[in-house]
Amino acid sequence: MNDTNIWHGASGKAYNYFIFPIVFDFQSDQDGNYIFCSQTVQGWKPIYIGEGDIKERTQFHIKDGSISQKGATHIHVHLRRSEMERKDEEIDLLNKYGKSHSPKERNVKVGG
Repeated sequence: MNDTNIWHGASGKAYNYFIFPIVFDFQSDQDGNYIFCSQTVQGWKPIYIGEGDIKERTQFHIKDGSISQKGATHIHVHLRRSEMERKDEEIDLLNKYGKSHSPKERNVKVGG
């Protein structure tokens, strides 16, 4: 079983995420939220926050190369089927961790 980390949104709500190495091969058809991050002396630093099909979305960002350029070493995952709940969670986390956007400073889904 993987370790977990609790991320708090701007609302104060807590979200429990499983921790995976950045090279993990996820199963298809698993929807949820994900956070590319790096571990620092102060704790986990979020680099990019997103939602959708975990395998599809994380593979896209890894192949794109921008995630590793930003220093991501791990992926935190919170499985969640409801699209509305995933989007609400993503917004809540982005409202707290405002620098965890795409290189253009907006979470625009490119490539899928």
